Amino acid sequence: MMDACTKAAEALTTGQSAINEALTNCVTDKNGVASPAKETVKQALAKETVTDTEVREFVLKGAMDRVGQKQESCMQVAAANATKIAACATSAEGHIAKSLGKKANAVDDADVKYFQKQAMFGKVQEAVEGCLLTLTLTLTLTLCLVRSRKR
Repeated sequence: MMDACTKAAEALTTGQSAINEALTNCVTDKNGVASPAKETVKQALAKETVTDTEVREFVLKGAMDRVGQKQESCMQVAAANATKIAACATSAEGHIAKSLGKKANAVDDADVKYFQKQAMFGKVQEAVEGCLLTLTLTLTLTLCLVRSRKR
């Protein structure tokens, strides 16, 4: 949905202020009409109303997830190739901008590093949860076997 808003904004040829206005309309209400992003968040949360803060949190979380997925794919292809790794960082700027509804030149190295770090935390959390689930299943099976031998 943010992609559609971003593309529509970029298609405008009437100047930067029109682009900024179009991007803003993607996330905030205008003339009593809820933004597409706000409507989507309402549906996702099954709520009648949501705040602009909630919408921005969803947009940011979605952007982080998307950038994390794109970066993971890019880095797998890059492997140990320094040129390809550098290209991944450059492409990350574009993915971040698109996901946040910003112009590509509005994203800098600090933004890229922040998004990469947040994506890394998410991946580490997933790995730990997977490991704990495996450990729990293993312990449950072991306990089951021990109990069945005692019978």
